[in-house]
Amino acid sequence: MVYLLVFGLELLLFAEAARRLHLASAALMTFGYIIVAQAFFLYSSFTFSGSSFSAGSLGTFYYSPAFGVLFYGVLYAFIYAATLGIQQEKRLNYQKLSEIKLKKISQILYLLMFFILVIRLGTIDLGVLWRNNTYLLIGSSEGMRVGGAIPDLAKSSLGLLGVLVAALATANYLKGNSGAAILGFLMVVPSLLISLASASRSSGMIFIAIAISLLLFGSSPRHRLAALAAFSLCVLMFVTALHGRSTGTFGIAAIPTHFILSDAARDVPIWRIFVGSVVQGIFVTTDSIRFDAEFAEIYKILSFSPFPSSIDGFGSIRTSHQVRLHRYVPMSAIGEVYHFGLLYIFIYGLTLFLLYRGNAKLDASKTPVKLLATSVFITLFFIVAQTYPMRNTYRQLLIALLLLNYESILRPIRRFLVKASRSGARA
Repeated sequence: MVYLLVFGLELLLFAEAARRLHLASAALMTFGYIIVAQAFFLYSSFTFSGSSFSAGSLGTFYYSPAFGVLFYGVLYAFIYAATLGIQQEKRLNYQKLSEIKLKKISQILYLLMFFILVIRLGTIDLGVLWRNNTYLLIGSSEGMRVGGAIPDLAKSSLGLLGVLVAALATANYLKGNSGAAILGFLMVVPSLLISLASASRSSGMIFIAIAISLLLFGSSPRHRLAALAAFSLCVLMFVTALHGRSTGTFGIAAIPTHFILSDAARDVPIWRIFVGSVVQGIFVTTDSIRFDAEFAEIYKILSFSPFPSSIDGFGSIRTSHQVRLHRYVPMSAIGEVYHFGLLYIFIYGLTLFLLYRGNAKLDASKTPVKLLATSVFITLFFIVAQTYPMRNTYRQLLIALLLLNYESILRPIRRFLVKASRSGARA
């Protein structure tokens, strides 16, 4: 009965928020994720057969439906509170996006993607990329021939840039810019190969970006069918990544074996593997909170650092100070901040509040690209925060905060430069 009351309240809050906010807002996207995650969480706990294993046991999770549903109900209410009092403009038509603006955005991101690709492919250990037997080695500092701040930045940003460029390439294709579309898709291929070689679920995000672009910019039934095909490929990528992790072999040479589903995988419905993979964070987070953990102060501080490891030294203390649920599953960011203490909970909560409120204040008719970009960014890294440590998510949230507020940040800088130039002219 308690679960039904929580779900009922969440649906009412969703309906009320949908009356005020655009469906592309980060708050409504996050609400949808939480509702699906809670439903799957309850489904898994009710259908689970066997003993309740302790946190830290390989491949198992606690099943705590009461705690999980109530905890995420509180988190849901907190995000809802961040949008109170906001009435968002709902008119939105991406099909009218000007060719000039699309061309300008594409040029900037394509150029950035090119340099990131050159740096990433020039500094990664090609032998490790081709074949290795260690999960996550490709994305680690040990999998690089050359380290440093710039190679680390290229390593951490390639996946996200690949998603953005895939969306832009699709938009250019639909606008008839075939040259820009082909160039974009060609640059996405290396990012996709690295994700597949790492058995990473991020490869699926590339196809999600393509599907969203087809739905937003497309105008015919065939575009809807293509979007459905792209979403189906996303499901395949998720299932393939999960199976690839069980093979113990990674790298480009191992990609074909990742697509051969095991007998165990065939016994589980594809929808359950996909949904379970997407919302796995609710299990990780509830386990993380229940897990008995203490963190060193330096680990807490550097988890919130905006700088790469080559500058702040996080890489040198990560292995010795990080607390993991077990070898293959780190503690989630939400779980970590719970153990960090009230100061860090306040900082993280304030960041989320500012992000969701700032996104809700965007005018959908005047800033459609900014609304969608920040909504996807915020929602994606909220989901990531349920599965991966704070270090993997907080810097990205700061980037989203910068995107939301860059105009107000640049305004005083421009005023200062104008005053300085006038003073220089008078002198």
